[in-house]
Amino acid sequence: MIRTTILFIVLVCIICFACLAEAADLLSSLARCRAAHPAWSEQICVNVTHGKVEKGMTEEQVIASWGPPQRKFKFDAGHSYWHYPAKGDPSGAKIILHMKNGKVIDIGSKVKRYYNE
Repeated sequence: MIRTTILFIVLVCIICFACLAEAADLLSSLARCRAAHPAWSEQICVNVTHGKVEKGMTEEQVIASWGPPQRKFKFDAGHSYWHYPAKGDPSGAKIILHMKNGKVIDIGSKVKRYYNE
């Protein structure tokens, strides 16, 4: 019984330390984002740190969050479409960002079987 209790306490401590280390990494990344981009809002830095993209983000912010797009298509009147592979989706689905004048105005997706590049 005592061994089980001690083992349980050790496991809980390991899990807690792992969570604290992950939280410290996120806070460090957030601080680096704020230092590198003082004009960005706190919410933008949080999104970038967590790898999220939302409507209204600039091209620079998207690249900071997701990296450069897999493909980029430019059209007239400031419109472009940026293609990213859907993470963890083996079907070949794409996440498509519709950009206008350098900002995200829509986020969508396409499944590979219905979409020809």
